[in-house]
Amino acid sequence: MTHERNQYLARVKAAIGDARREINRNNSPIARGILKTFYANSDDIVGTSEAAELSLTMAESFSAENKLEAGAYFQEFFDRVRSVADQSGELLMRAHENFGHFFFSVVKRPEKARAQYVEAKTLAVCNGFREASARAQLRILCIDFDASRDAQSANLKLLVCVARDEGFTSQQTLVAWALHLEKLSQSSQGRRFFAKRR
Repeated sequence: MTHERNQYLARVKAAIGDARREINRNNSPIARGILKTFYANSDDIVGTSEAAELSLTMAESFSAENKLEAGAYFQEFFDRVRSVADQSGELLMRAHENFGHFFFSVVKRPEKARAQYVEAKTLAVCNGFREASARAQLRILCIDFDASRDAQSANLKLLVCVARDEGFTSQQTLVAWALHLEKLSQSSQGRRFFAKRR
C-alpha cells in the first residue's frame, strides 16, 4: 500500500511540474487540465506536501490569468500545508510570493501584497535563497515608494523593468539601486556644502 501511495504521489508531483511549465508558457487552462483529476482526488492525500502543492499550483494558474478564483486556492494551500509534517521552506516562500502577486496585481491591495512579500523574504533569508530574497525586497521597495509618493518611485520601477529586460538578476538590480541612492545622497551632501559656503 505504501509503495502504491508513493508511486501515486510521484505521479502527482510530475503532473504539478508539467502544469507549472504550462503556466510559465501562459497556458493556464492546459495546466488546470493536467491537474484536474489529481486535484479532484486530492482529499485522499491531505497531509502531504503534494496535496498542498496541488492547491498552490491551481491558485497560480488562476492568478496568472488575473482571476479572483485564485484567492480561494491560495487559502486552501495554507490550510493544507499546516497539516504537513515536513514543510518545505521553498514551497512556503513560493506561496507567499505568488499570493503577494495576487494581492498586488489582481486584487489591487498593495498593503496585503507587502505583507506576503515580507513573509516570502523572511523565508528566503532563512533558507539561503538570496535571489528570491532580493526579488521580494525589490517588490517591497516598489510598494513602499508608491505608498509614500516618493519621487524615486518612477526611477526604481524603470530600473527594475530595464534590468529584467537586460537579463540582470534581482540581486544585481538591488545593488544598482543601492549605488543610485548612494550617489543621490553624495550629491545632496555636496549641494548642502556649497550652499553653506555662499
